[in-house]
Amino acid sequence: MGVLSEGNVRVSLPAGVAEEDVERFLDVLPGAVAAVREKLGAPVASDVAREEDVLVVDSLGKRCPIPVIELAKVIGDVPVGGLVRVLSDDEAARLDIPAWCEMRNQEYVGEEPAERGTAYLVRRVS
Repeated sequence: MGVLSEGNVRVSLPAGVAEEDVERFLDVLPGAVAAVREKLGAPVASDVAREEDVLVVDSLGKRCPIPVIELAKVIGDVPVGGLVRVLSDDEAARLDIPAWCEMRNQEYVGEEPAERGTAYLVRRVS
């Protein structure tokens, strides 16, 4: 069963479904999500990765407002309390990302030097 609300999709299985059906569902789900994200132009595996429970968005080489747009697209993919690390070499991100956090009631944790550019850390609050 699926539900679409304000751009979010929720998928659930009926109560009492067999364990093998749950496992089959979990095997298929990542590919289905990736296909939908690609079709919608959302960041895909090459732009988004996970490092030790931190979602990493690679916005290197992309200019304002793309780093913030990519952050906004993935913030819902991390659990409340989770971190997103946005990699950017665009100087505007230094102001844009904290401002976005304030507008969206998310926690701007800070920035740190990255191999290329800067890593901006955002904690999902809600």
